Amino acid sequence: PYALFLLCASGRLLGTRVALAGVGAAPIGSRATRTLVRWSARLAAYRSYRDDLSRDAMRAMGVDTAGDEVYPDLAFALPTPPAGAPSGLPGPVCVGVMAFHGGDDDRARAEEIHRRYLDGTTRFVRALVEDGRPVRLLTGDAV
Repeated sequence: PYALFLLCASGRLLGTRVALAGVGAAPIGSRATRTLVRWSARLAAYRSYRDDLSRDAMRAMGVDTAGDEVYPDLAFALPTPPAGAPSGLPGPVCVGVMAFHGGDDDRARAEEIHRRYLDGTTRFVRALVEDGRPVRLLTGDAV
């Protein structure tokens, strides 16, 4: 949050427009973190959100979101296949994995959260494989 604030503040001071696109947000317990996030958003020249819940969370933190749009992540923007549609051979299921340890408010439980995330993801992928579905793991984190 501090680095984001510095980026947005530097942009404002130097006359460089900063855009925050596809923002994902949730309620923040830490007052200091919440303040940094709020000011970062206020300093940005443009904001868009990945879902209504994220925009609502920013609004609850005191950000004027009246002119901000919601553009869903690609996976959530795709239409749901109709029930009972002929599927033929099952296509691959892509599962995005990351080094998830919770948010800043969860640092005391980070390892427990990480273990639960790994266990749940492993169970999900195993169930897909047992059902005959090919699975592709998509990674973006360096670890």
